[in-house]
Amino acid sequence: MVGSSRNIRLADWMYEYLQESGEATVQDIKDYINHRRATQKKSNYHSFSSHQIAQVLRTSPLFDNKGHVMNKYDNFSGKVYLWRARTPEEIVEKINTKVTKHHIRKSQPKAVTNALEIMGVTL
Repeated sequence: MVGSSRNIRLADWMYEYLQESGEATVQDIKDYINHRRATQKKSNYHSFSSHQIAQVLRTSPLFDNKGHVMNKYDNFSGKVYLWRARTPEEIVEKINTKVTKHHIRKSQPKAVTNALEIMGVTL
């Protein structure tokens, strides 16, 4: 589902942020992860690119895009995806098809682990 341990932590942080904020663009999420979260947690860690954040959003069962919104950033204006965190029920539904088709990695974001427990799957 989600790859490296760094991406698993990123997915956890993004899921937490989207649960609190509702919906956000990749740029909003990047700003939170690389600036506001880093300042709040006083942690010294690697910053994340928009590309890396977008790939985790696109491939993880935790997130769903809600369509496009117009975004203005510096000299750029255009349509960007608006992302939201799926509910535990939606995660269960999304990963239920993957459980039967793919091997499940032991290391998963917390929300996926919780959804798997709801399904009765232990890692």
